[in-house]
Order: sequence, then structure tokens, then C-alpha cells
Amino acid sequence: MNVMKLVFCTGALSIDNNELNIDSYDKFIASDFFKNNAQLKKWGRFYFILPKVSWLGGSFYLEIRPSINNIPPCIYMVDRDSVFFQSLNDWNKRADLSMIKKEESRLIQRMRDHIKGCNERAVTNPPYGVEWVYEWGTISVQCNMHTFDCGTYITWNDAKGVISK
Repeated sequence: MNVMKLVFCTGALSIDNNELNIDSYDKFIASDFFKNNAQLKKWGRFYFILPKVSWLGGSFYLEIRPSINNIPPCIYMVDRDSVFFQSLNDWNKRADLSMIKKEESRLIQRMRDHIKGCNERAVTNPPYGVEWVYEWGTISVQCNMHTFDCGTYITWNDAKGVISK
């Protein structure tokens, strides 16, 4: 299983000790990480998936979204051990709004347990949730009741913070 590390104070992200450069799509696909990771799969036109990543003591499904057309780089994660993850292939289960809200609450508490001394604020526009604000970007836990999605997002303000130490 791939191991992800995030330096909370700088936004530097690595997987298996390889700095993850997602400040542009072209740089990402030219990176050693991209070339040497057989588990990495393309998802749509510009996204990539790592099916199993260890982070903060959990196992996550990870979607890598390199910066493209001035859209900031982002990582989207779903906890593989969650009821929500188990529901992803069954719309009847996935559309359970109570389950999605419980998952959001669980993920928020997990992040609160790991993030200390950072500005936490509520996200008041859909998709709702909670975000922790850093100079380099945000970590947010959000659920969207219209698309039945729920997960943790790491988003950089711009590309500069992605690989800085």
C-alpha cells in the first residue's frame, strides 16, 4: 500500500517518499512518481487514482487532480474502511443522506484529532462541511447531498505549495 505524508505547516505532499508534483498536468505525467507507479490509473481526462493509500492511520482511495487551466491542484480522498466507500457501487445505499452525514461527521472528527492550532471554519455554501485554512491552501471535509459524495479534500491555493518543503 502506498504511504502518503503531508507536512501540515508547508503543504508539502509525498507518497512513498516521492514528492508529488501536481502543480501542472504536464509536470505530473513527466514525474518519476507517475512513470514508476504501476497502481496509478487514469480517471477521466485529467485525474488519476491510487486505489489504496495509507494516511493518518487509515486506508484511502485517492484521486489526484493536477492543476489544469488555472484550476488549483487538489487531492480527493475517500476512507476505504467506511460505510460510504462500501456504498459507492450501489446508488440505493449511496443515496442514504443519513449515512453521508454520519460519514462527514466521522471524517471531521478524524481531522480534528490530527490538526491542531489551525483556523477551522464552516463551509457555508454547498457542498457544506468544514475546512482548515493554511497559508498554502485548505484541507476540507465536505459532503454534497446532490451528488451523494463525501470525502476529504486537500487543495492548494496555487501550484507553488505542492512540492515545497
